[in-house]
Amino acid sequence: MCVRVLLPHAQVFHLLGNFLPHILLTHWGMTFARSGVASSLMALLPALLSPLLGYLADSSGRQLEACLTAALATCLAYALLLLAPAVTPVLPILLLSMGTTLIPTVSLALVPLCIPSDAYGLAYGSMEVVDSLGLMMGNYVFGVLFKATHSYIPGMAGLAGLSVVGLALFGTLLWLDT
Repeated sequence: MCVRVLLPHAQVFHLLGNFLPHILLTHWGMTFARSGVASSLMALLPALLSPLLGYLADSSGRQLEACLTAALATCLAYALLLLAPAVTPVLPILLLSMGTTLIPTVSLALVPLCIPSDAYGLAYGSMEVVDSLGLMMGNYVFGVLFKATHSYIPGMAGLAGLSVVGLALFGTLLWLDT
């Protein structure tokens, strides 16, 4: 179950990151330079805090709670991006950055607790295959939706839906763990 929880959330971050500079340019009217800087904020917290937050989650034993909190922040970020377009996108981007910090760092560390040691390579390899296929299909669907509607809203709504699925999966995993 641990491996399955990662899959929706991988797409939620990667797909938006692929299109975020253009979204900021077209939807919020930022310049090329500002959209580049603002989209780079998604990498800020992972670059600064991943080892520390991973250590804190491991030492407290609250890995699933950390992932659930990050999933909730991701859902909130998408709600702000979709429902409050007049608000600066910096806060939602920083919330997404929290998700990209905690979810991969903590949940990938949980895989050895869920999978027998003789299947680690298979588990990580399978996750990579599904993630890559999701990115290939997701990029195509995101582009087709933009071309059909001239808006990123339908694509972001789809990613918001995936973030809710991820939140439900983390919630279920936490519930099963207790």
